[in-house]
Amino acid sequence: MHQGRLTPVVHSLLRFDPRASHQPAISLVLLQDCSDRRKAALVLQAEEEVIVMPDDVALDTCEECEACEWPQAVGWEQGVMGASAALFVLAGWRAIARNRPHWLWVWLAGLLGWATIPKYFICARCENYGKSCDFFYGGRYAARLFKKSDKDFNAFGYLAEGSTLAIFQFLPVIAARRDFKALAFYGIAAALFQSALVKFCCIDCVRYARDPWKAAYCPTWKMVVKLGLSEPVTEAQPEEPSDEATQLEAT
Repeated sequence: MHQGRLTPVVHSLLRFDPRASHQPAISLVLLQDCSDRRKAALVLQAEEEVIVMPDDVALDTCEECEACEWPQAVGWEQGVMGASAALFVLAGWRAIARNRPHWLWVWLAGLLGWATIPKYFICARCENYGKSCDFFYGGRYAARLFKKSDKDFNAFGYLAEGSTLAIFQFLPVIAARRDFKALAFYGIAAALFQSALVKFCCIDCVRYARDPWKAAYCPTWKMVVKLGLSEPVTEAQPEEPSDEATQLEAT
């Protein structure tokens, strides 16, 4: 609440006299409109009197008004992401079915594994667990599968995400390497899905995430920052990857 910064404002508005024997009971409430993330109001309540400060004054008293809360998923954005994801999955299935149909069970196993295993090692340890996060409402989905985990993110999460993702993402490329039409269709679908993911999910993740392991491990997080598409506005700082994860990444 930065009460030390607010005290001079309180004194000036209420004409607070520190020498008086009776002081009014003062409570401070900082109201932030997190959906807009630009407006804030400081309400000062002294006995029965309520004084509301202008927005511009309130904004000057808080350094983190723009980072008050991670906005939850927007329905139409999730619809666009879902459609692009469905197209991506369809293109992958088509590429394998046309060229290596006996690989389908391996590809499906990778897709199923990605949709479940990393949710324990990553989503159950995320600050958005149980919430309607930007990644297909993943926080609520993970809560249906696993209990909240207090363990830190480690190399197992990195391995679970990377291995399952590699199976269902790269098998279609290998299978359709001589099928130009299937490969082109898959490439376009992959580009559309990745673009929607960055636009509607990753940019907000970079901006509002407080879990330091996201900045340390996520390659998309690092890509978004390097391209200048977003930057953190919260207090989280990148942490150094653990020795175990560094060794795994090197291999």
